[in-house]
Amino acid sequence: IIGYVGTKEFNLRLVDVHTLWQPGAKLKALVKKLPCEQTGGRLLLSLKDNGSRKRKAEGDGDKTKKKGRPSVEELVGTIVKGTVSAVKSLQVEVKLSNKWRGRIYITEAALKETSAGLAGKFKIDEEVEAEVLGIAKSPDGNDTGALELSLQISGISAINRPTLETLIPGKDSSGYVQQVGGDCLWVALSPSLRGRMFVLEGSKDEDEAKKWTARFQVGQHIPKCRVMFRDLARRTLDLSLRAWTEFKSGLILPGRVAKVLPGAGGLNVQLGARSFGRVHITDVCDRWVDGVLKGFKEGQLLSCAVIQSDKDQRRIDLSLRASRGGCEGGKKAKGEEMVPELESANNLSVGQLVSGYVKNTSGKGCFVALSRTVDALVRLCDLSDKFIQNPAAEFGPGKLVKGRIVRVDNHSGRVEMTLKLNAVVGGNGGAEKREQERSQALEKIDVGHVVWGKVRKIEAFGVFIDVEGPGKVTGMCHVSELADQFVRKAETLFNVGDRLRAKVIRVNHETGKLYLGLKTSYFDAEDPQEPQEEDVKKMEEEEVEAEASEEDLEIEESEESDEEEERPTVKKQKHGSAPVLEVEGEMDWGEIAADSREEPTTAPGEVDDATGSKRKRDKKREKEAREQAIQTEERKRLSGDSAPQSQTDFERLVLTAQSSSYVWIKYIAWHVSQSEVEVARKVAERALETIHYREEGERFNVWMAYLNLENMYGEPTPAEAVAKLFQKAVNAADGKKLHLSCVAMYERSEKPELAEQLLKAACRKYSMSAKVWLRHIEHLLTRGKGDNAKALMDRSLQSLARRKHIKVISRTALLEFKIGDAERGRSIFEGVLNNFPNRVDLWSIYLDQEVKLGDVERTRGLFERVTCLALPARKMKTLFKRYLEFEKDHGDEKHNEHVKSKA
Repeated sequence: IIGYVGTKEFNLRLVDVHTLWQPGAKLKALVKKLPCEQTGGRLLLSLKDNGSRKRKAEGDGDKTKKKGRPSVEELVGTIVKGTVSAVKSLQVEVKLSNKWRGRIYITEAALKETSAGLAGKFKIDEEVEAEVLGIAKSPDGNDTGALELSLQISGISAINRPTLETLIPGKDSSGYVQQVGGDCLWVALSPSLRGRMFVLEGSKDEDEAKKWTARFQVGQHIPKCRVMFRDLARRTLDLSLRAWTEFKSGLILPGRVAKVLPGAGGLNVQLGARSFGRVHITDVCDRWVDGVLKGFKEGQLLSCAVIQSDKDQRRIDLSLRASRGGCEGGKKAKGEEMVPELESANNLSVGQLVSGYVKNTSGKGCFVALSRTVDALVRLCDLSDKFIQNPAAEFGPGKLVKGRIVRVDNHSGRVEMTLKLNAVVGGNGGAEKREQERSQALEKIDVGHVVWGKVRKIEAFGVFIDVEGPGKVTGMCHVSELADQFVRKAETLFNVGDRLRAKVIRVNHETGKLYLGLKTSYFDAEDPQEPQEEDVKKMEEEEVEAEASEEDLEIEESEESDEEEERPTVKKQKHGSAPVLEVEGEMDWGEIAADSREEPTTAPGEVDDATGSKRKRDKKREKEAREQAIQTEERKRLSGDSAPQSQTDFERLVLTAQSSSYVWIKYIAWHVSQSEVEVARKVAERALETIHYREEGERFNVWMAYLNLENMYGEPTPAEAVAKLFQKAVNAADGKKLHLSCVAMYERSEKPELAEQLLKAACRKYSMSAKVWLRHIEHLLTRGKGDNAKALMDRSLQSLARRKHIKVISRTALLEFKIGDAERGRSIFEGVLNNFPNRVDLWSIYLDQEVKLGDVERTRGLFERVTCLALPARKMKTLFKRYLEFEKDHGDEKHNEHVKSKA
């Protein structure tokens, strides 16, 4: 064996090594590093200061020996004698003759496998001979002050002893149990090296894992264990008693539940210290039951069967089925049929009855897990024979369902199934019978017939309607056939479940599609009688609501094209905001409408003979006239001699106009006039619950009326009552609009401090809104705080986007002219025009304000400046026209000629 010594060390003085040593000289050295990859396979040694000892040898002779006990460096590698002073479970304490004490660790005691441990081999006061290895270390790495001894006396014992560098993953070693924990075992491999063995790595099956602490005792010999993982940086080892290293298919091994995944996620199972597997919900047991995962909890031990694993052993599929050798976990139900494993979609056939667990339910349908590799889609129309309002709640993740296969695509692996009871119980025969009944009912429907039905579903492209009568026929009304005017969103006109009449406009018997129309013009010439109550009841008893297949009723874009010409939008009636409770107007109490959502019939407008389409301005004029007529009609209903005079009259009115905030606010105001403030609050709460959430404008009006009520009669103080209600309203209405409306409310009630406080909060919350900043600036100018308004404008420019800067600056200047100081307004305009001299719109606003102030000379000078700019001819023409009009009104003939000559 050859060792290598460095000629230079930091702790030695630099000397010439050739003067200290000669070839063949005997030296004592300390082993610093055993052969490993880091040392290049070399044994590294360190020498004492033999140079100084050699220089003293000639004069001192035998005086070189130290008095007392020798040093550790002198004893390493020597054979010493001593007597046993104590015998413990892991070590033997020895008293040496050279005034040292030592220990023999269990790994260095040369025990036989049949030995009864250290107590069976050593006795107190027994003499022993051992080799000195060095200073003994404690488990935390500190020196114990005793010598580390070994009974394995050999010239190369230190080299053969296991170390962290020599123990590579996959190598076997032996050791002794050092410590037994709840989920791991510490094994001593040498006096200074130990490894950790996880409970699952040291057990063959589930029973051994449960008896973990009883199987091992401290000091027990482990003849063979395998290194699974090594971390040189942290100096840790993971050991295992398993004879295999790969998770092969069919292997049975113990596992521990790491996590029970929610819904249909299955189980995450820990197989070792660093290996995990997954049990799919369909592999939990052979007999499927609902809520199969409820019987598991984290930390539970179980027996698993390996189905397959990837090359890197990172994804391991497990099974708990008893047919594979698993523990058959979870709930067990007697009488349930065994569900075989499904390997692929190719093993399925149309019409086959299968079971599965729901994975997820969305707008596309319900996804059902048939196995770990096969999922099936259940369309919303195939979930049930009856209509389901909330499919996601009815078919939650993890629910066990049974259905029948309706489609299998072997190329893509896509599978579709149905959960309808008739299909599951009756097989394909029930579906064929229903299709036959539907075809017969469709043959009796001709173009031009008027039918009654209920709205089943509302989509962006139209509305699906279940036609009343036998056969369960469902028709589709395209968005272009909903009304005579343009409809942007169908949900603004109808709700699911609404009963209405429709006219058949097309029937396709080949595809089974029925096309309906709901335009008012279809029913002008005829007034079909609604079915009698007995007939309707009979039809409803025969009718079984079924989801119409979107695939069957889908309208191809090539068949129906939306008209893009500009038409007035049909929408539910929107009332203006009602910031206060006072509502004025007149009404004819005897002419109450039946439905507040219906719009009055409008007279036809002028039509262009050449094109047949209305002009834009005519359409706009007609739309404004219709809205004005609606508002006038509502005011008439609530005023005059026919106005409601009692609570009964108002209750009758709100029943006929449930979505009208105007009616509800009038009802609230009536209670306030009767000094019934608490009753008025209850009416406001009732209005917010009654008005549909899509009627945002109507609900906002009620919120503001409610806030005005609290601002006048709130308890314990109006400010506290408004603040409490405001927090509730801001979560249900448009927050920015609500802030600004409450500011106006405070200003009307002469509470400027509360208004300013609310504006500061709005500026913090909506710092990117120019409207909010301008409203705050306006409030400050109204209170005479011009300097504060100017500072607020500068601060707003730091928060707003650059594209909004000119808007805020110009409108602030405009507010200064109107309610502030005109001189500050001029200063702001001059500053912005200095940076943007070609903005004609800013010049126009500036000129308008100066003209209104009446300073002729200042205005004339401003016109002279702007007409000297180098602008395009079209813009200059506009400016000169305005200049000439100004001179005609305020100047004389001389000034007029000056403008003309300059133009």
